[in-house]
Amino acid sequence: MGEITRTVVLHVPSNIVYKAIKEHFIRKWIRTYCPDLIRGTFVQDIAVDYSLLKDIENSELVFTASKLGSRTEEKFTISPIEEGKCEVTFNLRYRLLFDSDARAFFIQVISCLLMFERGYKSK
Repeated sequence: MGEITRTVVLHVPSNIVYKAIKEHFIRKWIRTYCPDLIRGTFVQDIAVDYSLLKDIENSELVFTASKLGSRTEEKFTISPIEEGKCEVTFNLRYRLLFDSDARAFFIQVISCLLMFERGYKSK
């Protein structure tokens, strides 16, 4: 399996980051709020459903997914470092996924976390 790990510091409380990551990866929101947008589209066919393997509230989330023979495991470790700030370590393990696809996915997740922080700070 290939593996990539990075840590980012976010100016967002750890409990809010935990909830956002969990809701994003469980993805029930897509079927709840946007079923008409994905019905009959390519997105519906390739959408990956994540399974929650480990859930330690406000501290750690581990998801697994498989699609078309590829398997990934996404682990988020969330640690408060001071009031209103936390450190998020994202670890991606992947098998039979093109390395460039894994890196692009990884960059997209880090980007989402940073945009989440920007939106939180602008409130």
